[in-house]
Amino acid sequence: MHRSSILIVPFILCVSSVHAQDLRLQRQNVTEVRSRRSERIGIPGSHLLREQEARIRTYLRDHPEAFPVDRLRKSDAWNFHVGDSKSWWATDFVTDKEYLVASTCRAVGEHCYLFVSDSLWEDGRVDQSVVDSIRIAFDEKTPADPNRGIFQMDVDIFGEPPNVDNDPRIIILMLDIRDGYEGSGSYTAGYFFSVNEYPDGSVILAGRRSNEAEIFYMDGDPSDLADPDDLDMALSVTAHEFQHMIHWNNDMDEWTFINEGCSEIASVVCGYPLRRQGDYVNETNIPLFTWRSGNEGLRDYARAARWTLYLLEQFPDSFLRNLVATDANGITGINQVLSITAVSTPRRFSDVFEDWLIANYADDLSSDPRYDYLYTPLAKANPKRTHLDPNVSTTVDTVKSLGGVYITFKGGSDLQITFQSGHPSLSVKAFKIGSFDLEDVPLNEPFFVPEYGTQFNEVTFALINKSENTDAVFSYTASGTANDQAIEIAYHDGQPEGYLSLTPGDTIAVVFDGLENTYIDSLRIAFRRPGSIQMGINKSTGSTRPTPLASPMLSPMTVDCPTEVSTVPYPDPYDNWVTVDLTSYGLNGSDDFAVWFLVGENPDAPAVMISTEPDEGIYHSFTYLHDHENVDWYVLTDGSGNIYKYVVFAYLRPENTVPVTPLPETVILYQNVPNPVNSSTEISYRIPKDEHVTLRIYDLLGRERMTLVDGEKLAGSYHIQFDAGGLPSGVYIYRLTVGTESRTKKMTILR
Repeated sequence: MHRSSILIVPFILCVSSVHAQDLRLQRQNVTEVRSRRSERIGIPGSHLLREQEARIRTYLRDHPEAFPVDRLRKSDAWNFHVGDSKSWWATDFVTDKEYLVASTCRAVGEHCYLFVSDSLWEDGRVDQSVVDSIRIAFDEKTPADPNRGIFQMDVDIFGEPPNVDNDPRIIILMLDIRDGYEGSGSYTAGYFFSVNEYPDGSVILAGRRSNEAEIFYMDGDPSDLADPDDLDMALSVTAHEFQHMIHWNNDMDEWTFINEGCSEIASVVCGYPLRRQGDYVNETNIPLFTWRSGNEGLRDYARAARWTLYLLEQFPDSFLRNLVATDANGITGINQVLSITAVSTPRRFSDVFEDWLIANYADDLSSDPRYDYLYTPLAKANPKRTHLDPNVSTTVDTVKSLGGVYITFKGGSDLQITFQSGHPSLSVKAFKIGSFDLEDVPLNEPFFVPEYGTQFNEVTFALINKSENTDAVFSYTASGTANDQAIEIAYHDGQPEGYLSLTPGDTIAVVFDGLENTYIDSLRIAFRRPGSIQMGINKSTGSTRPTPLASPMLSPMTVDCPTEVSTVPYPDPYDNWVTVDLTSYGLNGSDDFAVWFLVGENPDAPAVMISTEPDEGIYHSFTYLHDHENVDWYVLTDGSGNIYKYVVFAYLRPENTVPVTPLPETVILYQNVPNPVNSSTEISYRIPKDEHVTLRIYDLLGRERMTLVDGEKLAGSYHIQFDAGGLPSGVYIYRLTVGTESRTKKMTILR
């Protein structure tokens, strides 16, 4: 359960560590490593079948007499042998109809028959080594236990699977699942469909086709099961969907949230990573059991996984098995199982829910096991609002039913805060960060935090709504002594461990979360060598594609590093830091922003140091590899569950302390980002007054190749997305003409 998660944003690149010397990305290995786009992510297919499963349950609810009559009860086992041929029904998710898949049995395990569609086998996408790897994972061992496979792990935690075909083995069919995948986006890596648990032709199925067998479908295209990462993803989905099969056998009409949470943890207990953590930590204020439709519902997996993981860790003795077995659903089922499990220290659902929301922020801060997770790495819930000034005017907000909101104060002293609400199910807890102390905060009266600013410098308030059906409106005001102390923002441990050998034209970026009502005071960067490097600050797009860099916040600047780090291994504390003072620019720190560095032509230029950190599924350090086969922004990993983070600190101050410096009244043309260009790039400029503007691209012979702007423009900043697809590789000039003034810069296009 303690395995680090697999990198999926937006590519995986394995980077080998070199002990006793600098960590380097070996350039010649880049093109040899299989890369996976975040847009090609295998996911469980159960959400695609939810409507069909609901129709079956509705029919059985309205016709209860049909289930015992029509439930499949075969008398003979399959007894397949290697080499046996069989055509199986599979679901086409585009047409919503079943079709036959010709396949051959390629292995027989203790708990499974493994069939491969003949087309996948003939194309070479699946071979015997792949089949054997899947059999071993299902039957014999998982990353979490060398003596138990997925089958036994799931059975031990969740209960027994069905056996309508009188054969104890599960059929695993590897095929190209027809899900409408077109080269990007998520694809269906596997699914279980309960239609196969009923007789073919049963009125229950309303015309759908049944294989009359326990069968699981595993994708072999676009999933590359010969690739270890894709295979791990497929096996994680196998554990997930096998739990759905078990859950169907024991409680077919369980709430979607409970069922999906169990399936997500089925993957985790087998040693596969806790997925999509960012989808919960950035969205804590949503009713616990909500399950949305379409792509929005994919975010709900993270909340269901986090909740179920907490239940498993708090009540490890058969809690989930009893939860799956009980006929009672949702909160009723949870309370029923708690009455059996939590006998020595009685806890009901409302108690566990409150403790869970506390644990999601207090993990590793508290010695109380109720507020601590064992799983690592686990991302902490993000505050909805962070105040650097304790003086806050009346602010109104809402906590959703069975939701939570976190509000953090950093900086200042003598904090006094009043939360106002008439909602009977709203509670407020205060976390004093530094020397962890958890306090109940009364509603509708002042709460004074005298140690704030002296014994500790940060306090977070958790607002918890334990109502199952009504939202809680609240307001708060706060006062205290403000100061202009800068708040440090970082996503690494501050211990540089090496650097990556990037090439000219590559760009690195660190995306920082903004803090409300702040400005950017300064940056602190760990460098390896002396020299100069180009740096810029842009707004963040909030995405890695096509780029995390939105419009520039200031013109790119040159940062000088005067010294070189003394030794390898590196001294502790590290001795080669450069501080960039940004106070005179008045840069808004309220919104997310990205700090980037362009790797120049000089191979001895300063390199930004990296820190190796566990992959918790939330990313801030990105690298643009301009000459890679798939030019894009990457997160770099060591291939062992860790990612590389660039050692850059940002410091933010309250905006009421921002120095007022007039911006220069001149025409500015910014360097295009990224540069060199593979497909597209952004060109930004600023004009001080209304003027006629042209922006044109020229080759080195002075021939005009393209006009991007030609017309009257109002004073302000502009950002042009330029598609370079129509120009061949080479160096080009782009010229901005504003009235009688002109500015030019070079760009390089590489194919």
